[in-house]
Amino acid sequence: FLVKNGDEQFTCKLHAVVFPSEQAIYFWLEIEGNTAKSNQLCGFIDLGVPQGASRYRIFHAGDWHARVDKPASNNPRLGNAFFKPGQRSWQNPAMVGLLPDNEDLPVSYMLAQIGPGVAAFVPVDRFGQITTIRTCSFLEFPNGIKFLSGNFMNAQKYDKLAGGIVAFGEDPIELTSGAYKTYMRLIHREHALRENKAYPEPYEYMGFCTWNTFYQAVDMQGIKDLLEENFTVSKGSDRFKYLIVDDGWQSINGQTSLADKENNIAANKTDKGLRRFEANSKFPNDIGEVVRLAKYKYRVKWVGVWHATMGYWPGVEPNSDLGHEYPIVLNNGHGVPDPRFFKGFEFWHDYYAHLRVQGIDLLKIDNQSCLAGDVHGIGPVGDMIDQYYDMQQGAAYSQNLVILNCMCMPSYCFTHWKISNISRVSDDFGPGNLAGLKNQIKQCVFNPLFYGQFCFPDHDMLWTKPGQNACPVHPLWLVHAVSGGPIYVADEVGETDGKVIEKLSFPDGRIPRLEGVSMPTVDSVFADTDSDAPCKAWNYDDIPGWGRVFYYYMVNMVKADNKPIASSISLADMGTMAYAGNTIPAEHVIKDVESSFARMVSTETERVKTELAPLQAKYYKISPVVRGIALLGIMDVYNGTKAIERAAWENDKTLFVNLKYPGTLELYAKNPDWVTVKDMAGMSIPVHRDPVNGQLVRFHVESACQIFLA
Repeated sequence: FLVKNGDEQFTCKLHAVVFPSEQAIYFWLEIEGNTAKSNQLCGFIDLGVPQGASRYRIFHAGDWHARVDKPASNNPRLGNAFFKPGQRSWQNPAMVGLLPDNEDLPVSYMLAQIGPGVAAFVPVDRFGQITTIRTCSFLEFPNGIKFLSGNFMNAQKYDKLAGGIVAFGEDPIELTSGAYKTYMRLIHREHALRENKAYPEPYEYMGFCTWNTFYQAVDMQGIKDLLEENFTVSKGSDRFKYLIVDDGWQSINGQTSLADKENNIAANKTDKGLRRFEANSKFPNDIGEVVRLAKYKYRVKWVGVWHATMGYWPGVEPNSDLGHEYPIVLNNGHGVPDPRFFKGFEFWHDYYAHLRVQGIDLLKIDNQSCLAGDVHGIGPVGDMIDQYYDMQQGAAYSQNLVILNCMCMPSYCFTHWKISNISRVSDDFGPGNLAGLKNQIKQCVFNPLFYGQFCFPDHDMLWTKPGQNACPVHPLWLVHAVSGGPIYVADEVGETDGKVIEKLSFPDGRIPRLEGVSMPTVDSVFADTDSDAPCKAWNYDDIPGWGRVFYYYMVNMVKADNKPIASSISLADMGTMAYAGNTIPAEHVIKDVESSFARMVSTETERVKTELAPLQAKYYKISPVVRGIALLGIMDVYNGTKAIERAAWENDKTLFVNLKYPGTLELYAKNPDWVTVKDMAGMSIPVHRDPVNGQLVRFHVESACQIFLA
């Protein structure tokens, strides 16, 4: 395409790179002869409105309180919002029937339902640029899907535009996985995908975070009270194996350490910039005192601390010892460790080395979404973000510190991670905030669809005691159980319910974490979960010698507070990824984890119907029926099959089962009269039937047993 303006002209070449096996196309633009200087943006590739699309699932960083299909509130069609590189921290999974015409809506990923198929749209960061999807009208251009790209520098002579990927398929879960694999291969960053990362050992265990307990008022005395009142068998639970000290411990402007005698507020260049590596005066012996107390008295194995991605919310105070010693750039009111040529690496290395000396093992790095705005103007935004993560995560890796990512859901964050592999997928847990709970649950159910391609999902903190203001916490317990990610609580001092901790963890504190990352069911991806449909998610556990057992979560989080809804469950809901091409057993049992309900189904599409009261959550396991029985795991924890180490058939009538943890083992039997059980010494184990459903049989097993079928 030839572009002319007076005597000036340049040529745009649109490239469509086709990946036949992935059914994907990458669109990007080459610009030749461009002498014009562009400010902030290069431009956009407009794909228009997909023909025949009936519904969209849009993952956006707009305001979740507002309707996404409303036009831009301020000067629509002028593209003013295009020039803001930064995004809000969280992605919101909105479902709409028509493509929104709203330039204020930055989109990181979107799906369109087109007949029986699905199209996926993925913005690509490349050439130092970051790309966002915008669905809107612009000047004389009609509404359409626009890949908007730029490096957000002034006076740029662009020769390329990064663009984006469009991919096609039938199963939205399989399609999403394939689209992001194509993207990462394209930019030679396959290592960023979750499947190429290891799950960190500390987060295999139950943990505790201080945020909802103390907020920013955390201090040493509060930590002492918390450990004594929540971390013992008699008071709470002794299963907490890591403790994260959240915001409130650092030395910042207005809250300094005892060693910082001078804090001239008039000379400060940031509001609350970080001043020293040492903890503030609320921790007079530095953060190491927390570590020593937690590890040596309360048998906590790992201790972590929170910090914002720039050090503190507004970064590092330039007019401080840190600001004088390290290369700190004052940019947009924030003190930024300089990412250019990795100049700020020494700052992060020394900070983390100090924390390591104090005994810190874990980092919760918050507010990462601010990166685009904070490096804006320092250099090409995409390059600066990449170099910043090289500095920060490289320094953490050099000190063997494990990272938990937070407030980092824009695509310019997770595609640039180096080694970190756990991240928040939802907004903050807010005790008593009913509207916030509904939004959080929807984020937890749907966001892993795209975000889980890069990380193990963290569904944020929870309470173990009942919620406030008729706001339940039970749906949060179950959505954490199905997640495949970490579980940590933030109870108030003295308010931990040990019984809840026992349902979410084994006696040694290890959580019964499922094998994969929870995914929304294929029937819920384009369902209206605001009006009349349940949020539904699934995961699985592979038992050696037995097979794959699925876990299935459903919850009523429609906007109307008092509206019951219908729901249902079938194997087909989990789509083509459920058995990943392997042979599907002929029969399964669908068992409600928290009741006596159990039903056998003989086909993938056979559907079990149920009702969900307002705010009600239900949790099911789906186990294959083999030789007339289905293993259901121990009843002591929600994910009971995770207690099974292996199963082995000695013959058609004898099954050996080994457990990792003791408990009451439950199974479904077509004919329960056939079932007898012995321990490995040949001693009989009493077998009990469920009083409501006689096909459910239970017996206590310490480590291993023999199940005989007469």
